[in-house]
Amino acid sequence: MDDTTTRVLAHYREALGEAADLRLDFAEKMWRLQDEIAESAQAGDAIDGDTARESLATGQPLFLMAPPQISVPVFVSALERVAALLADEAGIEADVADALREADFASLIKETDLEGVLQNMDAFTDTLAAQLGASEEGPLNPVVVRVVVASALSPLLRARAARILESLEGYDWRSWGSGSCPVCAAPAAMARVLEEGELQGGRRMLWCALCDTEWEFDRLRCARCGQRTPDKLHYLMNSEDPGHRAHVCEECHGYLKTVFERDLQMVTSPRVEDVITLEIDAVARSNGFSPLGDED
Repeated sequence: MDDTTTRVLAHYREALGEAADLRLDFAEKMWRLQDEIAESAQAGDAIDGDTARESLATGQPLFLMAPPQISVPVFVSALERVAALLADEAGIEADVADALREADFASLIKETDLEGVLQNMDAFTDTLAAQLGASEEGPLNPVVVRVVVASALSPLLRARAARILESLEGYDWRSWGSGSCPVCAAPAAMARVLEEGELQGGRRMLWCALCDTEWEFDRLRCARCGQRTPDKLHYLMNSEDPGHRAHVCEECHGYLKTVFERDLQMVTSPRVEDVITLEIDAVARSNGFSPLGDED
């Protein structure tokens, strides 16, 4: 884990105590496993900055022009290791854990499957879940399969994403203008408003949980539907914790968890914040909002 994640993790362990220990314990184990998996990832060659800018200008995420190279054995190994961690450490029911241990990823994942996993991860995951016999009624739920796939794929994408972004130093990411990741096209999972001068107000950065990319996005805009009307946009929060909020849109009924570093008085780690803000998810959902809005 990077230094910021380690420091923020320690901060919340002390601040929240036992209430967050179990949640953070498992998250830390997953992050350390993902760091190990990431050692097998290929960063690939650098890309031409002008070509990358042209791709972004036409609304094309960068992985379409410079896709990551992932081998079937590496991906299958990642799936198996993530599934084993979930089965052993996530505190899930015994029949679900057994189903994860018995999942035969090696016989199901083919080279042709990997070609489309980034173009339509939902379709890939749905197909894999069906092949594994996952169902809402059975021990193995499609949602669990989705967690396994995303958690295994993420560390295999980060190095390629970071290498691509090297060619775009100084790029004004507000021109991307989308709440979907400019690298892998996954929807933003978190936002953070940076601590800056009072006149500047603080820039809003969106974060992709899949490839770990951050990009700047307009403050007064819905990250789900692009709505800019002030009366349609507002925050839900606990008055005792103004640093953690849900930015909600009355137009599309979507929300995005957002942290304000000025209120928290520290530099944050999006992946830690994502774990410790489950209460914000509950508040937003109870008020009729969903993570992706009307697309959900």
